[in-house]
Amino acid sequence: MTLEPEPASGPSPEPAFRRRLWLLGGFALALRLLDLGRRELWVDEAFTWNFAQKVGQPGFGELIRLEATPPLYYGLIGLLLRIFGDSDWLIRLPSAVFGAQSVMLVALLGEKLGWRPAGLAGALVLAVHPWHLFISQEARVYPLLLLLLLVLAMATWRALETDAGADWVKVGAVLTLCLYCHLFGIFVGAAAAVAVVALGRGLRSRLRGFTALAGACLLFAPYVMMVLPSLASSGANWTHDLFYSALPGEGSLARVYEGHLIGARYNLIHRELTQPDPPWLLRWPAVIAQTLLLAAAIYKARRPGGDRRRVAFVAIFYLVPFLVPWATLFTGKNFFLVGRHDFMALGPLCLLLGAGFVQWRQKWRALAWLLLVPVVAAGLFRHAWLYLKPADGSATERGRYLAAAATPDDLVVCFGIERLLGERYSTLAGGRLAFESFPAEIDRHPGWSDPRPLLRRLPELREEARSRVRQQIGKGRVVTLERYLGNGPGDRPPGWEVDELYLAALREAGWRLESRDDKHHVRVWSSP
Repeated sequence: MTLEPEPASGPSPEPAFRRRLWLLGGFALALRLLDLGRRELWVDEAFTWNFAQKVGQPGFGELIRLEATPPLYYGLIGLLLRIFGDSDWLIRLPSAVFGAQSVMLVALLGEKLGWRPAGLAGALVLAVHPWHLFISQEARVYPLLLLLLLVLAMATWRALETDAGADWVKVGAVLTLCLYCHLFGIFVGAAAAVAVVALGRGLRSRLRGFTALAGACLLFAPYVMMVLPSLASSGANWTHDLFYSALPGEGSLARVYEGHLIGARYNLIHRELTQPDPPWLLRWPAVIAQTLLLAAAIYKARRPGGDRRRVAFVAIFYLVPFLVPWATLFTGKNFFLVGRHDFMALGPLCLLLGAGFVQWRQKWRALAWLLLVPVVAAGLFRHAWLYLKPADGSATERGRYLAAAATPDDLVVCFGIERLLGERYSTLAGGRLAFESFPAEIDRHPGWSDPRPLLRRLPELREEARSRVRQQIGKGRVVTLERYLGNGPGDRPPGWEVDELYLAALREAGWRLESRDDKHHVRVWSSP
Protein backbone atom coordinates (compact mmCIF):
# COMPACT_ATOMS: atom_id res chain seq x y z
CA MET A 1 0.00 0.00 0.00
CA THR A 2 1.34 3.44 -0.92
CA LEU A 3 0.36 7.03 -0.44
CA GLU A 4 -0.56 7.45 -4.10
CA PRO A 5 -4.08 8.72 -4.89
CA GLU A 6 -6.64 5.93 -4.80
CA PRO A 7 -7.99 4.87 -8.18
CA ALA A 8 -11.38 6.11 -9.22
CA SER A 9 -12.51 2.67 -10.39
CA GLY A 10 -14.01 0.06 -8.09
CA PRO A 11 -16.31 0.46 -5.10
CA SER A 12 -16.17 3.97 -3.64
CA PRO A 13 -14.79 4.17 -0.09
CA GLU A 14 -16.66 7.44 0.45
CA PRO A 15 -19.44 6.20 2.80
CA ALA A 16 -16.99 4.32 5.01
CA PHE A 17 -14.63 7.30 5.08
CA ARG A 18 -17.43 9.66 6.05
CA ARG A 19 -18.56 7.39 8.87
CA ARG A 20 -15.04 7.22 10.26
CA LEU A 21 -14.66 10.97 9.85
CA TRP A 22 -17.76 11.71 11.92
CA LEU A 23 -16.81 9.10 14.51
CA LEU A 24 -13.41 10.75 14.93
CA GLY A 25 -15.01 14.19 15.13
CA GLY A 26 -17.53 13.03 17.73
CA PHE A 27 -14.80 11.32 19.77
CA ALA A 28 -12.62 14.46 19.65
CA LEU A 29 -15.52 16.72 20.65
CA ALA A 30 -16.50 14.44 23.54
CA LEU A 31 -12.93 14.53 24.90
CA ARG A 32 -12.88 18.31 24.68
CA LEU A 33 -16.30 18.81 26.25
CA LEU A 34 -15.48 16.48 29.12
CA ASP A 35 -14.75 18.57 32.20
CA LEU A 36 -14.74 21.73 30.09
CA GLY A 37 -16.03 24.11 32.77
CA ARG A 38 -14.56 22.60 35.94
CA ARG A 39 -11.34 24.63 35.94
CA GLU A 40 -11.50 28.34 36.55
CA LEU A 41 -10.47 30.73 33.85
CA TRP A 42 -6.84 31.71 34.14
CA VAL A 43 -5.49 35.17 33.34
CA ASP A 44 -5.26 34.80 29.56
CA GLU A 45 -8.80 33.45 29.41
CA ALA A 46 -10.00 36.22 31.70
CA PHE A 47 -8.64 38.70 29.19
CA THR A 48 -10.72 36.99 26.49
CA TRP A 49 -13.77 37.50 28.70
CA ASN A 50 -12.85 41.12 29.42
CA PHE A 51 -12.29 41.95 25.76
CA ALA A 52 -15.32 40.05 24.49
CA GLN A 53 -17.79 41.72 26.83
CA LYS A 54 -16.71 45.12 25.49
CA VAL A 55 -17.46 44.24 21.87
CA GLY A 56 -19.72 46.95 20.47
CA GLN A 57 -19.44 49.08 23.60
CA PRO A 58 -18.13 52.67 23.72
CA GLY A 59 -14.34 52.67 23.64
CA PHE A 60 -14.08 49.32 21.87
CA GLY A 61 -12.39 50.93 18.88
CA GLU A 62 -9.66 52.32 21.12
CA LEU A 63 -9.21 48.91 22.75
CA ILE A 64 -8.75 47.34 19.31
CA ARG A 65 -5.98 49.84 18.56
CA LEU A 66 -4.17 48.86 21.76
CA GLU A 67 -4.51 45.09 21.34
CA ALA A 68 -2.17 43.28 18.97
CA THR A 69 -4.53 40.32 18.44
CA PRO A 70 -7.11 41.11 15.74
CA PRO A 71 -10.78 41.22 16.79
CA LEU A 72 -12.33 38.30 14.85
CA TYR A 73 -12.17 35.79 17.72
CA TYR A 74 -13.13 38.30 20.41
CA GLY A 75 -16.10 39.41 18.36
CA LEU A 76 -17.28 35.81 18.10
CA ILE A 77 -17.00 35.27 21.88
CA GLY A 78 -18.70 38.61 22.56
CA LEU A 79 -21.64 37.66 20.36
CA LEU A 80 -21.90 34.28 22.09
CA LEU A 81 -21.95 35.86 25.57
CA ARG A 82 -24.51 38.42 24.53
CA ILE A 83 -26.89 35.73 23.25
CA PHE A 84 -26.42 32.95 25.82
CA GLY A 85 -25.06 34.63 28.95
CA ASP A 86 -21.78 34.26 30.80
CA SER A 87 -20.12 31.09 32.08
CA ASP A 88 -16.65 29.56 32.03
CA TRP A 89 -18.03 26.60 30.08
CA LEU A 90 -19.60 28.78 27.38
CA ILE A 91 -16.49 30.93 26.93
CA ARG A 92 -14.44 27.78 26.25
CA LEU A 93 -17.03 26.06 24.05
CA PRO A 94 -15.85 27.57 20.72
CA SER A 95 -12.32 26.32 21.36
CA ALA A 96 -13.62 22.79 21.96
CA VAL A 97 -15.67 22.93 18.76
CA PHE A 98 -12.80 24.36 16.72
CA GLY A 99 -10.51 21.67 18.12
CA ALA A 100 -12.87 18.88 17.09
CA GLN A 101 -13.34 20.44 13.64
CA SER A 102 -9.56 20.59 13.21
CA VAL A 103 -9.40 16.85 13.83
CA MET A 104 -11.90 16.31 11.04
CA LEU A 105 -10.08 18.71 8.74
CA VAL A 106 -6.82 16.76 9.09
CA ALA A 107 -8.69 13.74 7.72
CA LEU A 108 -10.31 15.84 4.98
CA LEU A 109 -6.96 17.34 3.97
CA GLY A 110 -5.63 13.81 3.71
CA GLU A 111 -8.57 12.94 1.46
CA LYS A 112 -7.90 15.95 -0.79
CA LEU A 113 -4.30 14.81 -1.13
CA GLY A 114 -5.40 11.25 -1.94
CA TRP A 115 -4.23 10.01 1.49
CA ARG A 116 -7.45 8.78 3.09
CA PRO A 117 -5.81 6.25 5.47
CA ALA A 118 -3.07 8.74 6.36
CA GLY A 119 -5.65 11.44 7.03
CA LEU A 120 -7.66 9.22 9.36
CA ALA A 121 -4.54 8.08 11.24
CA GLY A 122 -3.32 11.67 11.57
CA ALA A 123 -6.73 12.79 12.80
CA LEU A 124 -6.64 10.12 15.51
CA VAL A 125 -3.23 11.35 16.70
CA LEU A 126 -4.50 14.94 16.81
CA ALA A 127 -7.70 13.91 18.62
CA VAL A 128 -5.74 12.59 21.62
CA HIS A 129 -2.69 14.86 21.45
CA PRO A 130 -2.12 16.29 24.99
CA TRP A 131 -1.20 19.74 23.74
CA HIS A 132 -4.22 19.90 21.42
CA LEU A 133 -6.52 18.74 24.21
CA PHE A 134 -5.14 21.41 26.52
CA ILE A 135 -5.49 24.32 24.09
CA SER A 136 -8.90 23.09 22.88
CA GLN A 137 -10.19 23.58 26.43
CA GLU A 138 -8.87 27.12 26.74
CA ALA A 139 -10.69 30.31 25.81
CA ARG A 140 -8.04 31.65 23.45
CA VAL A 141 -7.77 32.17 19.71
CA TYR A 142 -5.27 29.40 18.87
CA PRO A 143 -7.70 26.54 18.02
CA LEU A 144 -9.41 28.85 15.51
CA LEU A 145 -6.04 29.73 13.97
CA LEU A 146 -5.18 26.04 13.52
CA LEU A 147 -8.59 25.41 11.97
CA LEU A 148 -8.13 28.24 9.47
CA LEU A 149 -4.61 27.04 8.60
CA LEU A 150 -6.03 23.65 7.65
CA VAL A 151 -8.78 25.28 5.59
CA LEU A 152 -6.15 27.41 3.84
CA ALA A 153 -4.00 24.36 3.15
CA MET A 154 -6.96 22.59 1.53
CA ALA A 155 -7.82 25.67 -0.54
CA THR A 156 -4.19 26.16 -1.61
CA TRP A 157 -3.79 22.53 -2.68
CA ARG A 158 -6.95 22.68 -4.78
CA ALA A 159 -5.85 25.96 -6.40
CA LEU A 160 -2.41 24.52 -7.17
CA GLU A 161 -4.06 21.53 -8.85
CA THR A 162 -6.73 23.39 -10.82
CA ASP A 163 -5.19 26.86 -11.29
CA ALA A 164 -8.77 28.15 -11.49
CA GLY A 165 -9.33 31.83 -10.72
CA ALA A 166 -12.24 31.07 -8.38
CA ASP A 167 -10.07 28.71 -6.35
CA TRP A 168 -7.35 31.35 -5.93
CA VAL A 169 -10.02 33.83 -4.78
CA LYS A 170 -10.96 31.32 -2.07
CA VAL A 171 -7.31 31.14 -1.00
CA GLY A 172 -7.25 34.92 -0.59
CA ALA A 173 -10.54 34.93 1.34
CA VAL A 174 -9.39 32.25 3.80
CA LEU A 175 -6.05 33.99 4.33
CA THR A 176 -7.89 37.22 5.11
CA LEU A 177 -9.78 35.38 7.86
CA CYS A 178 -6.48 33.97 9.16
CA LEU A 179 -4.99 37.44 9.35
CA TYR A 180 -7.97 38.90 11.19
CA CYS A 181 -7.83 35.92 13.56
CA HIS A 182 -4.21 36.47 14.70
CA LEU A 183 -1.17 38.41 13.54
CA PHE A 184 0.59 35.07 13.13
CA GLY A 185 -1.71 34.50 10.21
CA ILE A 186 1.10 36.30 8.38
CA PHE A 187 3.21 33.17 8.76
CA VAL A 188 0.33 30.99 7.58
CA GLY A 189 0.32 33.17 4.47
CA ALA A 190 4.09 32.71 4.23
CA ALA A 191 3.55 28.94 4.13
CA ALA A 192 1.07 29.35 1.30
CA ALA A 193 3.54 31.60 -0.55
CA VAL A 194 6.34 29.02 -0.21
CA ALA A 195 3.96 26.33 -1.49
CA VAL A 196 3.09 28.51 -4.50
CA VAL A 197 6.77 29.09 -5.32
CA ALA A 198 7.84 25.47 -4.78
CA LEU A 199 4.84 23.65 -6.22
CA GLY A 200 3.11 26.04 -8.61
CA ARG A 201 2.63 24.68 -12.12
CA GLY A 202 4.29 27.39 -14.17
CA LEU A 203 4.63 31.16 -14.04
CA ARG A 204 0.93 31.83 -14.63
CA SER A 205 -0.09 29.71 -11.65
CA ARG A 206 2.47 31.39 -9.42
CA LEU A 207 1.36 34.87 -10.45
CA ARG A 208 -2.26 34.02 -9.70
CA GLY A 209 -1.26 32.62 -6.33
CA PHE A 210 0.72 35.69 -5.34
CA THR A 211 -2.08 37.96 -6.51
CA ALA A 212 -4.52 36.15 -4.21
CA LEU A 213 -2.12 36.32 -1.25
CA ALA A 214 -1.31 39.98 -1.90
CA GLY A 215 -5.03 40.78 -2.02
CA ALA A 216 -5.49 39.32 1.44
CA CYS A 217 -2.56 41.36 2.74
CA LEU A 218 -4.07 44.53 1.27
CA LEU A 219 -7.36 43.84 3.03
CA PHE A 220 -5.43 43.42 6.28
CA ALA A 221 -3.26 46.51 5.84
CA PRO A 222 -5.76 49.02 7.38
CA TYR A 223 -5.81 47.03 10.62
CA VAL A 224 -2.00 46.82 10.74
CA MET A 225 -1.69 50.57 10.31
CA MET A 226 -4.20 51.09 13.12
CA VAL A 227 -2.37 48.90 15.67
CA LEU A 228 1.21 49.59 14.55
CA PRO A 229 1.98 52.09 17.36
CA SER A 230 1.09 49.53 20.06
CA LEU A 231 2.95 46.54 18.59
CA ALA A 232 6.22 47.43 20.34
CA SER A 233 4.67 46.78 23.76
CA SER A 234 2.21 44.02 22.89
CA GLY A 235 2.29 40.29 22.39
CA ALA A 236 5.01 38.13 23.90
CA ASN A 237 7.89 40.63 24.03
CA TRP A 238 8.20 40.18 27.79
CA THR A 239 8.71 36.42 27.45
CA HIS A 240 12.21 36.75 26.04
CA ASP A 241 13.60 38.22 29.25
CA LEU A 242 11.37 36.22 31.57
CA PHE A 243 11.73 32.77 29.98
CA TYR A 244 14.24 32.30 27.23
CA SER A 245 17.13 34.50 28.33
CA ALA A 246 17.14 32.91 31.79
CA LEU A 247 16.32 29.41 30.55
CA PRO A 248 17.62 28.93 26.98
CA GLY A 249 16.40 25.33 26.92
CA GLU A 250 12.80 26.57 26.99
CA GLY A 251 13.15 27.72 23.38
CA SER A 252 15.46 25.02 22.06
CA LEU A 253 14.39 23.22 18.92
CA ALA A 254 14.65 19.91 20.79
CA ARG A 255 12.08 21.12 23.33
CA VAL A 256 9.85 22.38 20.54
CA TYR A 257 10.11 19.02 18.78
CA GLU A 258 9.26 17.08 21.94
CA GLY A 259 6.32 19.34 22.60
CA HIS A 260 5.01 18.98 19.07
CA LEU A 261 5.16 15.21 19.31
CA ILE A 262 3.68 14.67 22.73
CA GLY A 263 3.13 18.02 24.45
CA ALA A 264 5.44 17.13 27.34
CA ARG A 265 6.79 19.93 29.57
CA TYR A 266 5.83 22.33 26.84
CA ASN A 267 6.53 25.65 28.50
CA LEU A 268 6.57 27.32 31.89
CA ILE A 269 3.06 28.73 31.55
CA HIS A 270 1.53 25.33 30.86
CA ARG A 271 3.45 23.74 33.71
CA GLU A 272 2.13 26.41 36.05
CA LEU A 273 -1.36 25.52 34.84
CA THR A 274 -0.78 21.93 36.04
CA GLN A 275 -0.21 20.60 32.54
CA PRO A 276 1.33 17.26 33.59
CA ASP A 277 4.12 15.32 31.97
CA PRO A 278 3.20 11.83 30.88
CA PRO A 279 5.40 9.40 32.83
CA TRP A 280 8.58 8.40 31.04
CA LEU A 281 7.16 4.92 30.36
CA LEU A 282 4.64 6.68 28.10
CA ARG A 283 6.53 9.82 27.08
CA TRP A 284 9.68 8.38 25.57
CA PRO A 285 8.00 5.51 23.71
CA ALA A 286 5.54 8.05 22.32
CA VAL A 287 8.30 10.41 21.19
CA ILE A 288 10.29 7.56 19.62
CA ALA A 289 7.21 6.11 17.96
CA GLN A 290 6.24 9.42 16.38
CA THR A 291 9.81 10.06 15.28
CA LEU A 292 9.72 6.72 13.43
CA LEU A 293 6.39 7.65 11.85
CA LEU A 294 7.76 11.00 10.73
CA ALA A 295 10.91 9.36 9.35
CA ALA A 296 8.78 6.96 7.30
CA ALA A 297 6.88 9.86 5.73
CA ILE A 298 10.14 11.65 4.87
CA TYR A 299 11.62 8.43 3.46
CA LYS A 300 8.69 8.12 1.08
CA ALA A 301 9.28 11.69 -0.11
CA ARG A 302 12.78 10.73 -1.32
CA ARG A 303 11.32 8.62 -4.09
CA PRO A 304 10.14 10.25 -7.34
CA GLY A 305 6.44 10.45 -7.99
CA GLY A 306 3.32 12.03 -6.58
CA ASP A 307 4.24 11.49 -2.93
CA ARG A 308 7.20 13.87 -3.08
CA ARG A 309 4.90 16.73 -4.04
CA ARG A 310 2.34 15.85 -1.38
CA VAL A 311 4.85 15.34 1.43
CA ALA A 312 6.57 18.59 0.50
CA PHE A 313 3.26 20.46 0.56
CA VAL A 314 2.29 19.22 4.03
CA ALA A 315 5.84 19.76 5.35
CA ILE A 316 5.74 23.39 4.18
CA PHE A 317 2.53 24.03 6.14
CA TYR A 318 4.12 22.37 9.17
CA LEU A 319 7.56 24.00 9.17
CA VAL A 320 7.13 27.56 7.84
CA PRO A 321 4.45 28.83 10.29
CA PHE A 322 6.56 28.10 13.35
CA LEU A 323 10.21 28.05 12.21
CA VAL A 324 10.19 31.61 10.87
CA PRO A 325 8.86 33.28 14.06
CA TRP A 326 10.79 30.81 16.23
CA ALA A 327 14.02 32.20 14.80
CA THR A 328 13.25 35.54 16.50
CA LEU A 329 14.04 33.92 19.85
CA PHE A 330 17.69 34.58 19.07
CA THR A 331 17.37 38.20 17.97
CA GLY A 332 16.59 39.68 21.39
CA LYS A 333 13.34 41.12 19.99
CA ASN A 334 11.21 38.05 20.38
CA PHE A 335 7.54 38.01 19.49
CA PHE A 336 7.14 34.24 19.52
CA LEU A 337 5.89 32.26 22.51
CA VAL A 338 6.77 28.57 22.35
CA GLY A 339 3.73 26.48 23.12
CA ARG A 340 1.39 29.16 21.78
CA HIS A 341 2.24 30.51 18.39
CA ASP A 342 3.52 27.20 17.08
CA PHE A 343 0.26 25.42 17.96
CA MET A 344 -1.08 26.12 14.47
CA ALA A 345 1.56 23.78 12.98
CA LEU A 346 0.23 20.76 14.87
CA GLY A 347 -2.38 19.74 12.26
CA PRO A 348 0.00 19.33 9.31
CA LEU A 349 2.47 17.50 11.57
CA CYS A 350 -0.19 14.95 12.54
CA LEU A 351 -1.01 14.42 8.87
CA LEU A 352 2.68 13.65 8.25
CA LEU A 353 2.59 11.20 11.16
CA GLY A 354 -0.45 9.58 9.57
CA ALA A 355 1.43 9.26 6.29
CA GLY A 356 4.27 7.56 8.15
CA PHE A 357 1.79 5.18 9.77
CA VAL A 358 0.57 4.10 6.33
CA GLN A 359 4.14 3.43 5.23
CA TRP A 360 4.85 1.26 8.28
CA ARG A 361 1.57 -0.58 7.82
CA GLN A 362 2.56 -1.45 4.28
CA LYS A 363 5.13 -4.00 5.50
CA TRP A 364 4.67 -4.35 9.28
CA ARG A 365 0.98 -3.95 10.05
CA ALA A 366 1.23 -5.04 13.70
CA LEU A 367 4.20 -2.77 14.36
CA ALA A 368 2.42 0.18 12.79
CA TRP A 369 -0.49 -0.16 15.19
CA LEU A 370 1.93 -0.75 18.06
CA LEU A 371 3.55 2.62 17.34
CA LEU A 372 0.20 4.34 17.85
CA VAL A 373 -0.41 2.77 21.28
CA PRO A 374 1.99 4.95 23.35
CA VAL A 375 0.92 8.02 21.38
CA VAL A 376 -2.76 7.52 22.23
CA ALA A 377 -1.97 6.40 25.80
CA ALA A 378 0.18 9.46 26.53
CA GLY A 379 -2.55 11.75 25.26
CA LEU A 380 -5.30 10.13 27.29
CA PHE A 381 -3.06 10.17 30.38
CA ARG A 382 -2.98 13.94 30.45
CA HIS A 383 -6.76 14.20 30.18
CA ALA A 384 -7.36 11.56 32.87
CA TRP A 385 -4.83 13.23 35.18
CA LEU A 386 -6.55 16.60 34.99
CA TYR A 387 -9.96 15.01 35.37
CA LEU A 388 -8.94 13.26 38.59
CA LYS A 389 -7.08 16.30 39.99
CA PRO A 390 -9.18 18.56 42.26
CA ALA A 391 -10.08 21.79 40.51
CA ASP A 392 -8.36 24.95 41.71
CA GLY A 393 -10.83 27.39 43.25
CA SER A 394 -8.45 30.19 44.24
CA ALA A 395 -9.75 32.80 41.79
CA THR A 396 -13.37 32.09 42.73
CA GLU A 397 -12.47 32.22 46.41
CA ARG A 398 -10.65 35.52 46.00
CA GLY A 399 -13.60 36.94 44.06
CA ARG A 400 -15.95 35.97 46.87
CA TYR A 401 -13.58 37.47 49.41
CA LEU A 402 -13.48 40.74 47.50
CA ALA A 403 -17.27 40.81 47.15
CA ALA A 404 -17.63 40.33 50.91
CA ALA A 405 -14.76 42.54 52.10
CA ALA A 406 -15.39 45.58 49.89
CA THR A 407 -18.44 47.77 49.46
CA PRO A 408 -19.67 49.78 46.47
CA ASP A 409 -18.20 52.90 48.12
CA ASP A 410 -14.71 51.40 48.13
CA LEU A 411 -12.27 51.70 45.26
CA VAL A 412 -10.50 48.48 44.24
CA VAL A 413 -7.11 49.37 42.77
CA CYS A 414 -5.54 46.52 40.83
CA PHE A 415 -1.96 46.08 39.75
CA GLY A 416 -1.33 44.73 36.26
CA ILE A 417 -3.35 41.77 35.06
CA GLU A 418 -4.69 40.93 38.54
CA ARG A 419 -7.73 43.03 37.70
CA LEU A 420 -9.02 40.56 35.13
CA LEU A 421 -9.69 37.62 37.47
CA GLY A 422 -10.57 39.82 40.44
CA GLU A 423 -13.23 41.72 38.52
CA ARG A 424 -14.70 38.64 36.86
CA TYR A 425 -15.09 36.41 39.91
CA SER A 426 -16.13 39.16 42.32
CA THR A 427 -18.85 40.10 39.82
CA LEU A 428 -19.99 36.47 39.59
CA ALA A 429 -20.08 36.42 43.41
CA GLY A 430 -22.51 39.34 43.42
CA GLY A 431 -20.07 42.17 44.09
CA ARG A 432 -20.77 45.57 42.59
CA LEU A 433 -17.38 47.16 42.99
CA ALA A 434 -15.53 50.01 41.35
CA PHE A 435 -12.28 48.79 39.77
CA GLU A 436 -9.33 50.83 38.58
CA SER A 437 -5.87 49.87 37.44
CA PHE A 438 -2.54 51.42 38.25
CA PRO A 439 -1.07 52.92 36.15
CA ALA A 440 -4.19 54.45 34.62
CA GLU A 441 -3.14 53.50 31.07
CA ILE A 442 -3.69 49.83 31.99
CA ASP A 443 -7.40 50.62 32.44
CA ARG A 444 -7.53 51.00 28.66
CA HIS A 445 -6.00 47.53 28.20
CA PRO A 446 -6.13 45.40 31.40
CA GLY A 447 -4.33 42.49 29.73
CA TRP A 448 -1.29 44.57 28.86
CA SER A 449 1.69 42.67 30.24
CA ASP A 450 5.01 44.23 29.22
CA PRO A 451 6.37 46.21 32.22
CA ARG A 452 9.51 47.50 30.54
CA PRO A 453 8.04 50.76 29.14
CA LEU A 454 6.60 51.49 32.60
CA LEU A 455 9.94 50.96 34.31
CA ARG A 456 11.39 53.72 32.14
CA ARG A 457 8.82 56.20 33.53
CA LEU A 458 9.00 55.65 37.30
CA PRO A 459 9.24 59.36 38.29
CA GLU A 460 6.19 60.22 36.19
CA LEU A 461 4.23 57.26 37.60
CA ARG A 462 5.16 58.24 41.16
CA GLU A 463 3.45 61.58 40.63
CA GLU A 464 0.42 59.86 39.12
CA ALA A 465 0.15 57.62 42.18
CA ARG A 466 0.30 60.59 44.58
CA SER A 467 -2.32 62.48 42.60
CA ARG A 468 -4.74 59.55 42.51
CA VAL A 469 -4.33 58.85 46.22
CA ARG A 470 -5.10 62.50 47.06
CA GLN A 471 -8.23 62.42 44.92
CA GLN A 472 -9.57 59.41 46.84
CA ILE A 473 -9.25 60.98 50.32
CA GLY A 474 -12.68 61.25 51.94
CA LYS A 475 -14.44 59.18 49.27
CA GLY A 476 -14.10 55.77 50.93
CA ARG A 477 -11.59 53.03 51.48
CA VAL A 478 -9.03 51.79 48.97
CA VAL A 479 -8.72 48.04 48.43
CA THR A 480 -5.49 47.00 46.70
CA LEU A 481 -5.47 43.78 44.72
CA GLU A 482 -1.79 42.90 44.31
CA ARG A 483 0.45 40.47 42.48
CA TYR A 484 3.12 39.79 45.07
CA LEU A 485 1.71 40.35 48.60
CA GLY A 486 3.39 37.95 51.02
CA ASN A 487 6.14 36.94 48.60
CA GLY A 488 9.83 37.52 49.11
CA PRO A 489 11.71 39.92 46.80
CA GLY A 490 12.97 37.02 44.69
CA ASP A 491 9.39 35.88 44.00
CA ARG A 492 8.07 39.25 42.88
CA PRO A 493 7.08 39.48 39.23
CA PRO A 494 8.70 41.88 36.77
CA GLY A 495 7.42 45.39 37.29
CA TRP A 496 6.64 45.12 41.00
CA GLU A 497 8.48 48.44 41.45
CA VAL A 498 5.62 50.08 39.56
CA ASP A 499 3.04 48.57 41.92
CA GLU A 500 5.06 49.68 44.95
CA LEU A 501 4.75 53.32 43.84
CA TYR A 502 1.02 53.31 44.61
CA LEU A 503 1.47 51.60 47.98
CA ALA A 504 4.19 54.09 48.91
CA ALA A 505 1.85 56.95 47.96
CA LEU A 506 -0.84 55.55 50.28
CA ARG A 507 1.57 55.35 53.20
CA GLU A 508 3.02 58.77 52.44
CA ALA A 509 -0.44 60.36 52.50
CA GLY A 510 -1.24 58.78 55.88
CA TRP A 511 -3.60 56.02 54.80
CA ARG A 512 -3.98 53.37 57.48
CA LEU A 513 -3.76 49.64 56.77
CA GLU A 514 -7.08 48.34 58.05
CA SER A 515 -6.74 44.66 57.12
CA ARG A 516 -4.50 42.39 55.12
CA ASP A 517 -5.10 38.97 53.61
CA ASP A 518 -1.95 37.36 52.21
CA LYS A 519 -3.84 34.38 50.84
CA HIS A 520 -5.90 36.52 48.48
CA HIS A 521 -3.30 39.25 47.96
CA VAL A 522 -5.68 41.91 49.26
CA ARG A 523 -5.10 44.94 51.53
CA VAL A 524 -7.78 47.34 52.76
CA TRP A 525 -6.72 50.94 53.46
CA SER A 526 -8.69 53.58 55.43
CA SER A 527 -8.58 57.24 54.47
CA PRO A 528 -6.55 59.57 56.75
